[in-house]
Amino acid sequence: MKIINLLNIHPEQYSSMLFETYMHWCTDFCTKNYEQELQSLLANAPINKYFLMEYRKLEAEFLEMAKEYQKDPNITPEDYRELYADCTVKIFNRHQKALVRNAKITTIINNYECN
Repeated sequence: MKIINLLNIHPEQYSSMLFETYMHWCTDFCTKNYEQELQSLLANAPINKYFLMEYRKLEAEFLEMAKEYQKDPNITPEDYRELYADCTVKIFNRHQKALVRNAKITTIINNYECN
């Protein structure tokens, strides 16, 4: 049972939805220098790995709950989308302070020159 099938969306829509969620999640940790902190968080591999690990747990929870409704002919993709949103919104309550702190102090250096 694939998530994109239950939600009745294209893989590109799923990827966009996941990235948008990741970006919003990262913005929750930006305080002083918003743009620099956001860039540092978005580009940080350990932060991304942690986010995806926790998000996959929430998606697994969604799939377990979705199994209960599979045989119900009245369940629509919209119902599954609502259940998915209810499960995955919990990502905004999950973070590791040390990872976030370390990522925020990382400085991104632009290696290009403007002409």
